[in-house]
Amino acid sequence: MARADIETFRDYFLGLIQANLAAKLAEINSEKSDGITLTDFDSAQYTSDMNAKVMNYSEFVFYGFPEILTIPNPRGGFALDITMSFEVVFCAPDGGTVAENKILRYTRAMAEIVTESLRENCIASDVTVEILAPVSLAENLGSQWSKIGGIQIRGTI
Repeated sequence: MARADIETFRDYFLGLIQANLAAKLAEINSEKSDGITLTDFDSAQYTSDMNAKVMNYSEFVFYGFPEILTIPNPRGGFALDITMSFEVVFCAPDGGTVAENKILRYTRAMAEIVTESLRENCIASDVTVEILAPVSLAENLGSQWSKIGGIQIRGTI
């Protein structure tokens, strides 16, 4: 197996979420059965760039690396302690409980996908998943509201 690096860390967790999100959302939709329907994202809606084109999507997943630290490895040399975030962003013109429930469910789905993968072979060690509290974001001087929420994955390679 090739040595893990930041690129393989990104590819592993991005691929994991993309491959499993549709099934997890269907499971949550069925469980809740309350008229709020979560939909999957196509690959173009996953982005690490924030620009005008991306902001025109009504829904997208923004991912990135808020923190990458070099730490001493007990076996010699150094290891990387990587934090990667996945945040779902969608237009929420009416805001309120429905929008908050949607973001909480997307967050739950991503957190469950990652934690369930930890039972199998994972690319990193000491992996933790932190849920990011949902927030609202006003665009264009408050004329358009978005809801944002997601997870942060921290692991060592």
